[in-house]
Amino acid sequence: MSQRVLIAEVLEDNRVILENILSAEGYIVEGVSEGGTVIDKIQSKAYEVLLLNLDIPTRSGIDVLRLIQEISPQTRVILLSSRGTFESARKALRTRVFDYLVTPVNRRQVIQAVQRAIGLPLQRGVQEPQGLYTIDQPVEPLVYDRADGIRIDLNRRTIRWENESIQLTNSETRLLGAFLENAGQVLSHVELVRRVQGYEASAAEAPLILRPLVSRLRQKITQVPGGGSWIVNIRGTGYMYERRAHTGE
Repeated sequence: MSQRVLIAEVLEDNRVILENILSAEGYIVEGVSEGGTVIDKIQSKAYEVLLLNLDIPTRSGIDVLRLIQEISPQTRVILLSSRGTFESARKALRTRVFDYLVTPVNRRQVIQAVQRAIGLPLQRGVQEPQGLYTIDQPVEPLVYDRADGIRIDLNRRTIRWENESIQLTNSETRLLGAFLENAGQVLSHVELVRRVQGYEASAAEAPLILRPLVSRLRQKITQVPGGGSWIVNIRGTGYMYERRAHTGE
């Protein structure tokens, strides 16, 4: 499979989830967060499918749609909207979009919408996930004070030490929260996807979904003293959060 899919979504967590789902299905996927970038991408290469959030900045989603009809009429457009209003649907239909999804969406909805757009037969046996993506699900008000003076506040999505702090995204916070709840225990890739993304993934798919999220979290926590050793990769199984506090040695 070599079909290209462009995802235009302003919310990073939503965009990354969609990228992971479709990359795992074998599509060549790119993600952008601005309407102007969408036009630049469409002009530079051919995409079979565009997933477009109507609320994307710099150019309105409707304006982007009209331009795409002119410069790349062969690209099938699937609209993403958290509003789900009649007005949004009416405008979308006027611009001849292929499909319209109200977020949050589940894995099967995304895969089947893209398959229909490309003209592929729907896969047999695609399992309905155990729940919808909980992109904006609030985190329990938990605070972890490590022995080395580092405070991890899951409610505020922050890590603080001395006079420094870093901010986490929702999905990064859920991932770190899962590690903290199970410190010193190995969590499988499948279990982590269930806890962080809210759906069931296969043993083959789960590592592909987790890898970019774990990488982004690691990049942030390496700024924290000793943070580079917090997350341990258990080869072929999953990950573990290291209990020991940084000693400065």
